[in-house]
Amino acid sequence: MRRSCLLLSLAALLPLGACAGSLDAFQRGGVAPAAASAAAVTPAHAADETPPRALYLHLVAGLESEGKSHAALAYLDDYDRLYPGDQQAKLLRAAALLKVGHSDAAAAVYRGLLPTALAAAAHDGLGQVSALHGDWSAARDQFLQAARLAPTEPKFLNNYGYALLKLGAFNTAEFSLRRAAELAPGRAAIRDNLVLCLHLEGKTAAADRLLQAKSADERRSVETEFAQWSASNVKAPVAQSSAMKEASP
Repeated sequence: MRRSCLLLSLAALLPLGACAGSLDAFQRGGVAPAAASAAAVTPAHAADETPPRALYLHLVAGLESEGKSHAALAYLDDYDRLYPGDQQAKLLRAAALLKVGHSDAAAAVYRGLLPTALAAAAHDGLGQVSALHGDWSAARDQFLQAARLAPTEPKFLNNYGYALLKLGAFNTAEFSLRRAAELAPGRAAIRDNLVLCLHLEGKTAAADRLLQAKSADERRSVETEFAQWSASNVKAPVAQSSAMKEASP
């Protein structure tokens, strides 16, 4: 899988560094307990046998990080039986549905979350649905709404910037990706998207400075991404940075 990419929205449920999975998106803020009381929906004798809500949601998110979305949906069914109406669980469900190919169902869940405190994540999810169907204009608009509602969330800024890249709006994309990269300097996917953007703009010196800290394999990955964009997306500059030339076999 190429590193330059969208960051997936279900990561909103994991704390920083909580999961060592391959999805960079899983490095975000912690889980907020839902407002409804578990005691109101579960028998008293079951309370001690049921994992706490946050732990249960972490379990589901962990399954997602391992690519076990069907298992995650099964656990979410059980969670909903115990704690119906939990908005964080709905967000996880939408992400899992999207991963198993049920994009219409995922979109319906995301739309239901728009009037809630999770509206930013819901807009981001709807953007991912649009991106999956190749509608990058609609994806851009949804990612922009997410970034406006949560302007310091690097994942939303990255996704907005990536959609702009797909539409050829390199300058605006660079601004958004730079903000994301400064807010989350440890996110390799965001840095790679920024490097790609700089190359697409012809700013090879700036791209070189970012690439110098990468390994030869990582530089080759960015070079491959740049070549693929040049061939299949919008017209890109033909100049190649010295760092990318060094990475060539």
